[in-house]
Amino acid sequence: MVIPVAVIAQTSEKEVLHFKNYTIEDGLSDNRIRDITQDQQGYIWVATRSGVSLFDGYSFEIFRNDPDDKNSLSDNNVNAVFADLDNTVWIATVSGLNRYDRGSNTFTHFFHKAHDEKSILSNDIKEIYQSKNGSLWFSSAQGISRYNKDSQTFEHFIPSPTENIKITNDFLNFPIAESEDGKIWFVTYRDGLHNLNPETGELTSMRHDPKDPQSLPSNNIFNLFIDRDQVLWVAYDRRINLDQSLPNLDVPIGSNSGLWKKDLKSGTITHYSYHPEKGHPLWEQVSDIKQTEDGKIWFTILDMYFADSFRFYDHRNDQFLTYTYKANDPNSHAWNYCTSIFEDQFNNLWLGTSRGLSRADRKRAKMGGFSPNPSDANAFENLFYGIEEIGENIFLVSRESQSPIIWNRITDEWKVVPNISPTSRSAIYDGKRSVWNLSIQNELELIDVTFLKKESFIPDKTRVENVALFDFVRFSDDALYLTSNRNFLRFDIPKRQFEEVSLISPFGSIETFVPDLLTVEKPGTIWLSGSNALLDSITGERGILLAQYVVGSGEIFFPEINDAYVSALATGTANHLFIDSNGELWISKTNGLVRFDPDSRNFTVYNQKNGLRYINVLGVIEDEYGMIWLSTEYGISRLNPKTDKVRNFGKTDGLRPSRLNPNSFLNCNNGELLFGGVGGLSFFHPKDLLEQEKPPLIHIVKFLAGKTRIELSTTNEVMLPVDIPWASNAIDIEYVSVNFRYAEETNYAYRLEGYQEDWVNNGSRRFVQFSNLAPGTYTFHVKAINIDGISSLQPSTFSFRILPPWWRTWWAVTLYALIFLAALVANLVGLYFIWAGIPFGSKD
Repeated sequence: MVIPVAVIAQTSEKEVLHFKNYTIEDGLSDNRIRDITQDQQGYIWVATRSGVSLFDGYSFEIFRNDPDDKNSLSDNNVNAVFADLDNTVWIATVSGLNRYDRGSNTFTHFFHKAHDEKSILSNDIKEIYQSKNGSLWFSSAQGISRYNKDSQTFEHFIPSPTENIKITNDFLNFPIAESEDGKIWFVTYRDGLHNLNPETGELTSMRHDPKDPQSLPSNNIFNLFIDRDQVLWVAYDRRINLDQSLPNLDVPIGSNSGLWKKDLKSGTITHYSYHPEKGHPLWEQVSDIKQTEDGKIWFTILDMYFADSFRFYDHRNDQFLTYTYKANDPNSHAWNYCTSIFEDQFNNLWLGTSRGLSRADRKRAKMGGFSPNPSDANAFENLFYGIEEIGENIFLVSRESQSPIIWNRITDEWKVVPNISPTSRSAIYDGKRSVWNLSIQNELELIDVTFLKKESFIPDKTRVENVALFDFVRFSDDALYLTSNRNFLRFDIPKRQFEEVSLISPFGSIETFVPDLLTVEKPGTIWLSGSNALLDSITGERGILLAQYVVGSGEIFFPEINDAYVSALATGTANHLFIDSNGELWISKTNGLVRFDPDSRNFTVYNQKNGLRYINVLGVIEDEYGMIWLSTEYGISRLNPKTDKVRNFGKTDGLRPSRLNPNSFLNCNNGELLFGGVGGLSFFHPKDLLEQEKPPLIHIVKFLAGKTRIELSTTNEVMLPVDIPWASNAIDIEYVSVNFRYAEETNYAYRLEGYQEDWVNNGSRRFVQFSNLAPGTYTFHVKAINIDGISSLQPSTFSFRILPPWWRTWWAVTLYALIFLAALVANLVGLYFIWAGIPFGSKD
């Protein structure tokens, strides 16, 4: 067996796609996907071989045929699903067409009837399409049908009437397209391509003519598509035996492999032959062709043997770039056998395969990643700590239990540097060809990374076993400064000597000041911090002690330790110090982040209350736009120092490390940021981490009150207030913002008009309960707030009326009034008899 493989040098920039996959284990009705669509409320509808799945970003709801329910789906084997402009969802199965009724949660069926020419053309509908004028079209092997909404009947257009067409390939498509002149293009079984003038009913067919090289290359059409430039794309196959897979054939270079396009404006025809060097791959059964919002044209192929069955057209280089399924890559799509492609209104790209549903967020953070051993995220080779740039796109990455590696970002090649000791600290590049390193043996090392020569320096040879080096910085070309468990050190680079630096303690002889972290503030000063240091000699309060050391004079200054200082720094342990471009000091702690302004002496504390997802802050860096980036234990966060707005990023955004490590962050010379940890490292440019621009959708799903249950799951229809009996005035309301990007980060706020004046923040909870509401009319309002703080354009609302108990109804009040009047009249009559001296019961 000869397997043709296209090895393409993909010089054109290919969009990085990170997929999240869904299977039956996530609630999907079946792993074999057939079609995908989205309704106006944002729900994703997935057609499978075992029913239809409805997805809101949180969970799947399944619709299947129930033999005991005549209003259920007509068959579980679904070919197509489509949401029309009226937000009606149509579902085509192998045994009938279905229209979903949102109000009743049932299906209306349309079946072919042999003696009714206005019934649907076939029970096995393959494709559903809506033209620009709103007409709905349904395709089958014989032809297409146009739906009349008013009469609920169908008009058929059949190019070559043929009875008893038997199709053995269940995945054959009969797609429909529309050109800008309003003509409808469609395919019939082994009968070429046809276009219909829907106004006149005139049919024109295009078929293969062996004598005309400009004719359609084959009558066996697998798929067709008309792009925005009015180019007709046709996927075809000339093989007699269509059941035999192309990779099982010996396909010569230059053979017509099945993709043909025609410019409908100019008439220009292009034939893509199998030519791997030109980026022209094989084309077997093309299951879907779609154009996304950015103009890219995507193709899916039905063949598990094709390593490139998901691809797009690169118009600049007239080639096709591919995405290959990778079993060991958690960001790969689910499988090679690709059935459908769909872009939703949030720019998510959904891919159907025979092994599940895949989603790529095309608006997500564009993060790249690197792991020496990508097949095992937890391998020791992937356990990264300090990162230092030692050349253009060349990085030295420290590892605590192994020697560091040098990674070439451009070639993605790496090698171990055996001469450098393992360490959890970042090395410091001298700008030439050497790096300084703190080893786990508590030695200072100078390594020539070109020739791998090393010099080692011991701070105190007399006490080497008792000295622990904590941190170090390169102050100048002549000096390094280091912290240790014993003292503050200066290393004279030209002399290759250590010098102890004397530091004055703010508490004199009560306790010496031994810093463990440091950072350089230009010009000429170094900020120091000591953890678990004495803050108050009277109370014994301890915490993080800050100090500013002036290198030239040797002076040291300590900020005033007042209530604000104690509140900010008396708890937690410092992990990292950083001076930003404005001269402010950032102290990363085990329980949050502290910002200190040396001029105003003001402290600002950031933790969960400010939006941080994780508060063990390992360190911070600043990007070229002035944003502060936090490396926390299980994710990264971006802080806008002008607004204090926090945005969190994690695995959903493509962050590769499952846990971030201390000292494993870097601002590169080209403006990119790197973060490392368990599983490798991630890199990105801050400009590529865009905010969500579209406001979140919101709608009410269910309303429950006693025996009153109203399903509102996929409709925003305006309803009159619903009457609720007094005995059922305990109300439950469920709502949802359909969101596939950061569903768990979506928050909700609600207000019950008639009961509450202000909005109530309900966090991420998607339900609310009210009890013992007084009789009256209420309107429930709810809105969603996404991860970037953007609220829904308008809230979703639902009105209801709590009826009064029977003793407070109008007729009860009327009865009370009549009884009162009757009693009053009787009392007045009695008084009259008494006043007149007329005995009761007298006839006078």
